[in-house]
Order: sequence, then structure tokens, then C-alpha cells
Amino acid sequence: MKIAILTDILDRTEKKTGVGVYCEQLIKHLLIFPGDNKFYLVHYKKNNNPIYRQTKEIIIPSLPFPIFFKAIFTGFLRMPAVLKREKIDLLHILSPTLHETPLFFLQDFKKILTVHDLYPFLPEVRAMPPYPNFKVWILHRLRKIALLAIKDNVDKYIAVSNNTKQDLMRYLGVPEEKIKVIYLGPDEKFRQINVKIPNFIDSSFILSNDINAKLIEIFYRLRKKRVRNKLVIFGEIHKSGKNKLNKVIKNLNLGENIIFLGYVPGEELVRLYNTADLFIRFRWCEGFGLPSLEAMACGCPVIVSNVGSLPEVVGDAGVLVNVDDMEEWVEKIYYILTHEDFRRELIQKGLEQAKKFSWEKTAKETLETYHQVLQ
Repeated sequence: MKIAILTDILDRTEKKTGVGVYCEQLIKHLLIFPGDNKFYLVHYKKNNNPIYRQTKEIIIPSLPFPIFFKAIFTGFLRMPAVLKREKIDLLHILSPTLHETPLFFLQDFKKILTVHDLYPFLPEVRAMPPYPNFKVWILHRLRKIALLAIKDNVDKYIAVSNNTKQDLMRYLGVPEEKIKVIYLGPDEKFRQINVKIPNFIDSSFILSNDINAKLIEIFYRLRKKRVRNKLVIFGEIHKSGKNKLNKVIKNLNLGENIIFLGYVPGEELVRLYNTADLFIRFRWCEGFGLPSLEAMACGCPVIVSNVGSLPEVVGDAGVLVNVDDMEEWVEKIYYILTHEDFRRELIQKGLEQAKKFSWEKTAKETLETYHQVLQ
């Protein structure tokens, strides 16, 4: 069986988050169970990622056309010819993008699509704070159009949560039998270790990767209740969005108590999870919620919004809160920080919950899905 996996996400940046983590971890663990399968990693430009040295690599140079013409040129003319030449049986696209839309109209091979979320379709997204910039808004609209165009041309969908499965059925009308739920997992490096708080923080702290004004407001109310932890936020943010948040932080006189770290590589993230007093996942919607799982695997208690996939991923191992109830957020965070016995209970439950998920399990179930589709 010849399986091609589209890995262009690894071409775009060395800062791996979201789909990039999924791509690398899935391939790494699929290669543990090769069997009679041959894996081909298909992408558009050469890079130094060592994963390409472990199996066959196919590079299809993408010409510098505008995105629409690039999609047509690559999807209809160049890639099909290469995949046909290599006699590929199945193509796995790890996330829906405009570039690959034409491939779903070809009949030369089976097609599997992983869907992480359906944000462009969700009414709660429209109720969220405005998009950070026009480019993000446009990309969401194009993604919605692409999904609607290809929805009947996918042989099998992989949904990363039951919540995403239900969204596929509700918004795209995908039959249940065409969807396989396969959870993600935390990398093996996310575990409890004996480590000190980083010097640049110099205080006990609350950790989050949600960069929004609501989280700043929650933190301000906690400071009014004499909580002295700092708030450490990781993850990249658009310049205009950060400028707006800085104005809010300045008006609330919180400048010395909030630290923005930007992108944090995995090894440093392990250290942060292990030394934080609490991890907050404040979301209006969620496709999976991998950071919450990583935090639990490191022995960090978590508190999350009760939306999307978070209830099924976190279970009873974390505290779930109504996303719109600011007072509930403040009270429950305060309770966790001031009741050590409860914190220890959450830590233990989180460690047990994290053990239910692994990339090895993700790879095995994905490989089974490949075989089912081809049979």
C-alpha cells in the first residue's frame, strides 16, 4: 500500500504548533509500524526537517502565483501527475486548505482529510472578539468555501474529537459512517520533571496561551482579591492585537504582572507547565485543545471553558467553567490557588487523564483507517 501524506505545513515555519505538531508526530509514529506500507511525504520545497530522511520524499515545486492560480496549477496539473507516476493508493491531507481543494475532484487515489475544527461555520465564532486582521478573516472565508466544495469528494474524514465529528455532521451534512474520531496526544517530553521557575519570571505564576482582553479582565479581578501570582502568556499575537491589549494592561496598571513570551519551543514549554500553579484555557470554541492535555501530562492543574472538545478531552480531571461567566472564572481560579488539597487532587486526576491519550495510539488508529478505506 502506497500512502502519500501532504506535509507542506512543515515548509512554512520551524515554529511548530497545532497542525504542524500533528503532522510531525503522526508521521514519526506511523513509521514505527510500517508493515507492507510505503509512506511518501509530499511537499513544495526542500527543508531540513529530519523526518524527510526517514522515508521517501516527493517535492513538487510551487510557482510564485497568487493563491488561487497556485492551487489550480499544483492541484490539477503537477501533483496528480506525480502521484500517478508513483502509483499512490491513498492521499492523506492533514488539514483542509485552499491549495489542495482540486485534489479532491480526482479519481486516481483514495482521499482522507483530517478536520481539526470547523471554526468558519460556528455561530460562537461570530460572537467572539473581532478577527486580528483582514487576512485571517479572508482565510476563514476561503476555508469555508473550500470545505463546502469538497465535502462529497472525501472518502473518509478523520475528526480529532467527537465535537468536531458532530460539527461535520451538522454543518457539512457528512454521514456518520464516513467519519472516524481519532484523538491527538501529548508528546513524550511533556511529563513531570524537577525544575525551577525560569529566572525571567521570578515569581509564582498562572500560565495561559489565550491572548484576549477577557483573560486580562479575569486576572485584574484576581489581583483585586489579593492574588499575587503573575500571568504568563505564550503564543504569537498580531502586532495590532498586542497594541490593543497593552492599552488595556496599562489602564489597569498590570504592566509588571503580565509577561508575554511569544512562541515558546517545546522544551521550554515543558518547564513552564511544570512550574506554573495553574493553566487556563479560555476559549469560545475548541477543536481539540492539545495545550490542556500537555499541561495535565506535566502535573499542572487546568481550568478550561466548557465548550467544544474541552469537556471530552479534560473530563473530570480539570475545572470546567461557563465561558461567559466572568465571576465564575474568578471564583474558581481563586479557589484552586488557595486550596492546596484541591490543587493536588486536580494534578493527580490530570496525570491519569493524560495517560489515555498518546501519539502511538493516534498513529495505530490512523493506519487502521487507511486499510479500511482501501478495502
